[in-house]
Parts: sequence; C-alpha cells; structure tokens
Amino acid sequence: MAAIPRDQVVLIQLSAAFGQGAGTLFVSEDAVVAALDHFTPVLPRLAAEWAEKGLQVLEYARTIGRTAGWLAIERGDDAISEADFREGLKRVRGLNPRLFGPCPFLHVSGPESRR
Repeated sequence: MAAIPRDQVVLIQLSAAFGQGAGTLFVSEDAVVAALDHFTPVLPRLAAEWAEKGLQVLEYARTIGRTAGWLAIERGDDAISEADFREGLKRVRGLNPRLFGPCPFLHVSGPESRR
C-alpha cells in the first residue's frame, strides 16, 4: 500500500469530523471548495502538530459542520451551501476559545477571512 502524505491524512480526518457535525446533510461542491481554499494552506502545520492538537482541531471541525448544518436546516434546505460554511466558520471563530482552547486551524488567512 502506498504511503499517504500526512497532510492528506489530516484533511481526511477533518472532513470526517465536519461530516459528523453535519449529520445527514449533503455538502455542496461550493462549500467543499471554500473549505479546501481556507484550510489547505494550514495543513502542513497541522500535520506537524497533529499529535498535540489533533483532537482539539477535530472538535472545531465537528462544531463547524454542526453549525453549518443547522444554518442549512434553518433555511429549510438539505444541503450545506458555501454561505453556510462561511457563516458556520465565522460563528465558531467567535466562540470563547476556553471551550476548546485556541485553534490555529480557525485563524488562518483563507479567502473568506477577507470577505
């Protein structure tokens, strides 16, 4: 079996955690692209610190998925949109960091940081 780069393993784990939060909702292609645009730049750093910060980061990813899913349901939709992802990220960023500890994963300068 070929080795998978560690940053790709981290991305897969983040995707799984987001999906756990999102539950049975579909995630639109635009939402996936927005998430990748935001989180890809920080993957090498996350991979290097994964043993120390992985569980904390996964809980943030679950919370973003849960929040984005709630926004879609509130709208009466069964799919998380790009806007749901961005708003979910924004709301989770606004949570008190004492809940999960500070998360470098949320505070990268991705495209939506400038929107």
